[in-house]
Formats: sequence, structure tokens, C-alpha cells
Amino acid sequence: MNKYSLAEITARHDELLLTDREVVKECEAFVDIMTRDAVFPRLAEQCGPYIGRLGNDDRTAVLAIALELAWEFSGEFDPTKQSLVSWWDACLRYAMGTRTHWMCRFRQGWVKVATADVPTHYAESTFWN
Repeated sequence: MNKYSLAEITARHDELLLTDREVVKECEAFVDIMTRDAVFPRLAEQCGPYIGRLGNDDRTAVLAIALELAWEFSGEFDPTKQSLVSWWDACLRYAMGTRTHWMCRFRQGWVKVATADVPTHYAESTFWN
């Protein structure tokens, strides 16, 4: 587990660079991996089934939670045992479970939907049409 959250490192970057340089450098390496040209599109595509029907605020919340979780447990990621995409998928699944309800786009407009009823795979999307 990491000592500082992503938000804290971003806000206090210069200060932490002087006091906890190793943590900041590790965070920069994490951001580099997550935003690398070959990786980022695959990770972004993985988000679609989870956030495709959600409202903007809820999308932001899911992604913030998943990214913070990914950073917090980045030291436990082992590419020899699990792919980055499946690891990111687990972070997204966890983030979706942090609330009991989400605002989802439905045929008639926006509806408050229980987490268990939010389709998280394209195959389930027919329920919403």
C-alpha cells in the first residue's frame, strides 16, 4: 500500500519530491504505465462497459475510485500472474461496488439504479434498450 493518495501527491508534488522522492518517482512511473500509448486505449476501452450508461458525475467517481485503488495496490500487481487489463477490470468492479445506486441513462431519461442492476458487460446492455 502506498503512503500517499494520488490526489495528495498531485497537490503536494514539489514538497513531496523533496521529502519522499521515492514515492513521487514510483507515482510518476505508475502514471507513465497507465498512460502509455499502447496501454491507455486498452484500459480506456475496459471502462466502457462499467461507465457507459452512467451520468458524468458518477463516471468521474468510478474512475477516481478505480484509479486510486490501482495506485494504492500497484505494488501488488504482478504482470507474470495477471494482465494489466484484467487487473484494471478488477479495480473497476471494486469501484462500481462502492455505492448502492448510480444514475444511469435509460430509454425514458435518467434513473437511479441499484448497483446490482447496472449492466457491466455489453451482453447485458439489451436490458436497457
